[in-house]
Amino acid sequence: MIRLPGLPPLPHPSHAGWPAFLMAFLLRKDRRLRQGWRVLLFLMAWFLLGPLISTPVGLIFNGRQISEWITPLLAGLVTLLVSWAFLALEGRPITSLGLLLNRRWVRQLLGGLLGGLLLAGLPALFLASLGGIHWHVSEAHVIPAILSGLLLAGTQAFSQEIFARGYIFQRLIAGVGRWPAQIIVALGFLLMHGLAPTATGLPRLLDLLALALMSLMLGEAWLRGRSLALPLGLHAGWSFAQCTLMGFAISGHHAPGLFLPTPNPAFHPWLTGGASGFEASLPGLAVASLALLLLLLGNRRLRQTQAPDWDETTRIF
Repeated sequence: MIRLPGLPPLPHPSHAGWPAFLMAFLLRKDRRLRQGWRVLLFLMAWFLLGPLISTPVGLIFNGRQISEWITPLLAGLVTLLVSWAFLALEGRPITSLGLLLNRRWVRQLLGGLLGGLLLAGLPALFLASLGGIHWHVSEAHVIPAILSGLLLAGTQAFSQEIFARGYIFQRLIAGVGRWPAQIIVALGFLLMHGLAPTATGLPRLLDLLALALMSLMLGEAWLRGRSLALPLGLHAGWSFAQCTLMGFAISGHHAPGLFLPTPNPAFHPWLTGGASGFEASLPGLAVASLALLLLLLGNRRLRQTQAPDWDETTRIF
């Protein structure tokens, strides 16, 4: 037998033969493809299909300006299409991603939207009460700004959550377990968002911490009901409140908002978020940490009575 890190015991090629070794390396005992290979094949298909969608869109618009929400919507649809294909090969419905659209799903989505608004709004109002931030009304038109902000926040949340908390996340949980999967996806979440271009030192570290906390919180939100509704709502509400309602930057990137925030220069950047935006401020991090803690406590009680009915735990390879 051959023992390699992260792999189950494999038959020795000189005794069992190379075909038996390769079959054990690729397939589990039940002759199903190991979780790690599923993830790698999914990523390959996703990267190959992306240009097939983006190239025709680029030719259609050909230099013309397109709405900001179109790109994340197309990216989300590509991920959904690849997910559907892989789930079909496994004999699973697309609803197994957490897309069972019923009344419970809608309630979770609306609850997540409210939670996201509170996650961004409560620490901002707290800091404003201390004089750390002052707001001025922007010149943006209210109705168009709200509609475009909802579209952008919703499509960005859809694109990122269907990728980060969809097929890959679920296969990683089945392969390596809950916390390793959370850590791997959190690292990918950092790459998806990028960092504030002008953030250095402590603000940069806080920016990293904010994104990691948000990823862990959204992962626990998925685990809460094995549904994308709650993480979708939290993500969209959090982005909409920060950008459209309060005018903050997210990871250093600005979008038109109804109000323009002006941080008090007497307050340290780590209190107001500085170049990284309010998500990397101390009050914002405190509220995100509290939300993560509440989800962890709630999920711990839930797991005591909830059996894993969607896949058995196996090694990633």
